[in-house]
Amino acid sequence: MSGLSTSPGMRDLVLHLARHHRGLALLHLADLECTAVTLGVDALTVVEARDALETPEGRAQLIAAVRQARLELASNPGIPATPGSEVHQRPPRTARELVRAAAEHVYGLGFLSEGNLESVAVIFHVHPNLVLRARALLERHAAIRARHPKR
Repeated sequence: MSGLSTSPGMRDLVLHLARHHRGLALLHLADLECTAVTLGVDALTVVEARDALETPEGRAQLIAAVRQARLELASNPGIPATPGSEVHQRPPRTARELVRAAAEHVYGLGFLSEGNLESVAVIFHVHPNLVLRARALLERHAAIRARHPKR
């Protein structure tokens, strides 16, 4: 690759990577579809960025672009955040904490219950097993509400 693409998709990806706490690690290591969904870009853009990571020149350019975007974001707090890009002080440690975090999150409980397992785990900075425990907790609560409807 002779240089990092300046396509709108790549510019969006760089901005999303800069906003995400572990954006470059997500790009490099996560499942293709999970990465695309979490970062809000199409899968082809993720493939293009991963191809850039495979060459020393492309890797250096991508890292430099993300650093520059982070500097710009830090100096312009008025730039709107991308949903799901919030960096939590402390990730949820229990299923109940994860349910509370999801209830307050812009994506909501529906994302926790129905979203791609890996995407949910990445967004909330938790292990997928905790997501499964939180989903089981939500199912138990739904079953209890179904058996005992409010009168």
